[in-house]
Amino acid sequence: MPIFQNPMIDVVRPKSNKEDKVVRALTVEKQQSFTNWLLDKPIDEFKYRNVYLLQMYTGLRVGEALALTIHNIDLKNKRLNIHRTLTTDEKGNIIMGNKTKTYSGKRSIPIPTFFILML
Repeated sequence: MPIFQNPMIDVVRPKSNKEDKVVRALTVEKQQSFTNWLLDKPIDEFKYRNVYLLQMYTGLRVGEALALTIHNIDLKNKRLNIHRTLTTDEKGNIIMGNKTKTYSGKRSIPIPTFFILML
């Protein structure tokens, strides 16, 4: 039987209580300045240096970057395979999820050339 009118016409969409975040991207100059600053820091003094660089140059979410293991790194093809993310359980504990945030989050991305030596 065909539908002649929209059955959802009177449905009220829920509104989020969360405040909108203002997100600003770094300018190219600030990104380069931050990169240089990070690369000048020894990894033993600034343990999240590589995580910041990886996120900035690949677009990974925090949970995706922190969920990477050696098994996700394909040096032969210079690719990172993203399959899962860190997430929280019902009690708010951080756990390793068994998938990415979205279906399209499961992907393979190129490793930036300068970053290969750090891996």
